[in-house]
Amino acid sequence: MKNIDATLLASQKIPAGRPIARASLADNGRLHPAAGLKPGVYTGGVTHACACGDFYLRLRWTGGGANTLDVQKITDPTVETQWETWTAGFASDVRDGYAVGVFWTGTYVVAVWQDASDNDTYYRRSADGSSWSSAAVAHNFIGPTYEATLGGVSGGLINSGIVLAYNNKLYWGHYSPAGDSWSTLEDAGISIDTDQAPEVAGFYDSGNSRHVFFCNPVGYYDWARFVILVLARTGASTFTTPRPYHYANRFNFKYLSVSQETINGFWWLSFSRARGWSDDVFWLAPSDDGLFFEDCTPTGVLAEPLLAVLPALAGYDVCLANENVVETSAAHSFWSNATVVRYTLDHGGELTVLVDNRAGALATPQLNAELTLERGYQIEGVDYYQSAGIFYVTGFRFLARDQLLELTAVDARGLLGSWLADQAFTQRGQTVETLAEIVCALAGVHAASFDAHSLWSGTVATYSVFGNTSGLAALRSLQRLAPFDFTVQEDGSIDFYIPDVGPASQYTYGPGEHEIWPGEFGGQVHSNYTAVIGDPPHDAASEYYDVSAVAAAGRRWSEVVSDPRVGSEAAALVVATQTQVRHIERRRRGSFEAPPNLGLEVNDVLTIADGAYAAAVGKWRVDSFAEFFNTQRRRPFYQQVRVRGVV
Repeated sequence: MKNIDATLLASQKIPAGRPIARASLADNGRLHPAAGLKPGVYTGGVTHACACGDFYLRLRWTGGGANTLDVQKITDPTVETQWETWTAGFASDVRDGYAVGVFWTGTYVVAVWQDASDNDTYYRRSADGSSWSSAAVAHNFIGPTYEATLGGVSGGLINSGIVLAYNNKLYWGHYSPAGDSWSTLEDAGISIDTDQAPEVAGFYDSGNSRHVFFCNPVGYYDWARFVILVLARTGASTFTTPRPYHYANRFNFKYLSVSQETINGFWWLSFSRARGWSDDVFWLAPSDDGLFFEDCTPTGVLAEPLLAVLPALAGYDVCLANENVVETSAAHSFWSNATVVRYTLDHGGELTVLVDNRAGALATPQLNAELTLERGYQIEGVDYYQSAGIFYVTGFRFLARDQLLELTAVDARGLLGSWLADQAFTQRGQTVETLAEIVCALAGVHAASFDAHSLWSGTVATYSVFGNTSGLAALRSLQRLAPFDFTVQEDGSIDFYIPDVGPASQYTYGPGEHEIWPGEFGGQVHSNYTAVIGDPPHDAASEYYDVSAVAAAGRRWSEVVSDPRVGSEAAALVVATQTQVRHIERRRRGSFEAPPNLGLEVNDVLTIADGAYAAAVGKWRVDSFAEFFNTQRRRPFYQQVRVRGVV
């Protein structure tokens, strides 16, 4: 139940006041590739880019036997000549275009590369991007001669450095700008069982005090040929277990790069996703926490090696590749507090809203833009609004000579329902909580919270999602292991929880409380016995039932959960118990209409205290609700609420 203004809380129960509603449209924080800031002109080699306060710094590797590095400084991305001017001779005998990294410490920009003659890594630094120190050794490499691949990490004074793949290992190397020195390389504990030098990228997340690294080794898993691994460094020589973000047997992931700071609240991972070894366009994937990334979307930028996503300079966010400099902060017009003529919010979380556009000020909505609906009452000349939450635009049309704008939108449940896996994928050895987060993130729901139930920490040996499976269907598979419910929060996040026994009531309907109109309440047959069989079945099985419930029904109505992912008798008992809780709740069903409860959320617990309806009295959990405002042939403003019992 949302917290709402005290005056609005008291007035909605009667209700008192004139119903009002308004809507606002805002950017969804995604990058919107627009026209290039300069014509596509081949730079002459692989480029690496870094944002350095008030300038961009680019390095260019040129092959063909030259194997040199050139340098470029950009102070205004709108000036085309700055993108075309290079200072040659920055370094020579550089291994290749992927043995190069660049990062910003907040004081110095540091360029690092591997020398082809002795395999050591060298570096130069500069405070202004123009005057550079002499080349010096960062790390000596003794042992087998393999190519190194580098990725610069801009982490300020104490967390900057490089992520490096060399000699079938992944390493982190810290740079100290105060001492102009490098630490000993830290082994991330990943064994890459080929001679391939995988591409790498990384960033420092100051909010969570961790480095996050990406690597694309071929053949890392025996069940996936191509993969992008995600792992974090949480302290000195402390690395998390790598987790696959994307993997496939048919798609190759190349040219990894990641933004060094959040842009519009997201970290941005870029890569080429190509069939076999051929090149494709670049794809972008955002993440609000840097660990769980959304499913990737194409940019339209051709897959010349590396696409750098850089924060704003002179008002422009840009994507940089060898030939393309693409503005991503394309100006879209958004609006706020537009008067709503009518709306319908259905039981599935889909919104249809009609907005007044007589002033002609409402710009064309962008697909997936964020629509916020607020509704409430005008009480004694004062407007009181309560947000219904964030919705994502799926369609629109202008009506009545453009004096009305009709929009359709969905909430986070709609995102989960509309996202479809384009290929089958598997996660192994992850917790139920992590798997739920992965599914939510892929569907575009970046924030998820969980209660403290033990089921969330259970490890799942193998979890597979088939191609063309929706996010909701993928979550339903997890419900066999953790019989959870979830609530969409006002900020667009999702709260997952396991229904508990005897939950507290959050709101009351009935005499002297919130007005309630006639409804329908009753019971239905539901399972009263649950058996869970795992693997191996002789020590991973259990059952749960209530003797009185079985006796009252006159027979046993059974559900058998057979799932090889359940690995112990204790786990089977917990699953059986919580599954039965869900069945007990669903034996009581009801629905009613009432003036809008503006704080209502799905899965809230309500008490109905109306003695005129004996079957209605007691606690209920909200299954869903619909809301209607000025809709034809209906009451002017009301809710339909569907409920189930509680244990």
